[in-house]
Amino acid sequence: MFEEEQQGKDHADYGNYLTKFVANQLEPEHGSGFAKRQTELFRQFYRTFPIANTVYSQLSWSQYKLLLRIDTQDKRDFHIAETVKNNWTVRQLERQIYSSLWERLLISNDRESVLSVARNEKQPSDAKEIIKDPMYLEFLGLHREASYYEKDLERAIISHLHDFLLELGNGFAFIARPKRLPMMDTHYRFGIMFL
Repeated sequence: MFEEEQQGKDHADYGNYLTKFVANQLEPEHGSGFAKRQTELFRQFYRTFPIANTVYSQLSWSQYKLLLRIDTQDKRDFHIAETVKNNWTVRQLERQIYSSLWERLLISNDRESVLSVARNEKQPSDAKEIIKDPMYLEFLGLHREASYYEKDLERAIISHLHDFLLELGNGFAFIARPKRLPMMDTHYRFGIMFL
């Protein structure tokens, strides 16, 4: 319908009248899910994903609404692949977008490498391909300091382990808290272990 009315143009000649008209026709019968703003989102969704095969059933409408805000196709493809692969919730996807995950991974990698790892087309050959630099650890609740004591960082990480593992990326799992290991007359303390 939109293509026919717009005759191949980005917008119809008569401005945003079309979405308002469609919303006025549908909203009384089908409810607020068809208000003008929602109708504009439907239109944007159709223009962004015109081929049904590019739509992932694993993603919710709320996730698609976040993805529609992304300005480049590569960045959108990356976030779609990561969301599907890691089963991110809407909140997790939103955090990754707003903490500039795509840009942080691109700092040390090329665009195609980042996309191919996200799509599972290749396995990472170097840790730099999956570890973000810099990391955003705002969820730990620590004040901005030049450095931290290891015990303070450790305590904050364990308290917020889920978010920390999400920030690290793929391939990490929490195994155990630090342990004291007595050897002869000395006690050694082994840090947080990740798999």
